Amino acid sequence: MKAIWVRIRTQTFSLILASQTLLFGVFLLAHQDFMATKTVYQPLTDLMDDQVIASIMAGIGFLNILCLLTGKNRVRRWVVIAMAFMWALFFAAFFSQELGGHPNSGWIFILGLNTAILYEAATEDFR
Repeated sequence: MKAIWVRIRTQTFSLILASQTLLFGVFLLAHQDFMATKTVYQPLTDLMDDQVIASIMAGIGFLNILCLLTGKNRVRRWVVIAMAFMWALFFAAFFSQELGGHPNSGWIFILGLNTAILYEAATEDFR
């Protein structure tokens, strides 16, 4: 039990990123038509169903937290890559809408989030 608290304390940044991904996925699962009613998500919903996207986001966040708490760093390495990829899809969707004449600031926040995830992937010790 003490090892879990040490991991939580030493990997707080990673836990925050994983929790945000999990909560966003759960939010999208709870509000099933949220992405369908917002034009900014249209490039993503054209690619795949919004419930599939929400399930993937929630699953990645949950798996990342589980790997953090159990110390499964080899699996977590791939989960972090998957998390960065999914957030990159959101960035591309938001930024393409910005370039298409539908202004929004979501792409700025997602760019910062994905930069933080990539920083985590580059600096984290996955041994």
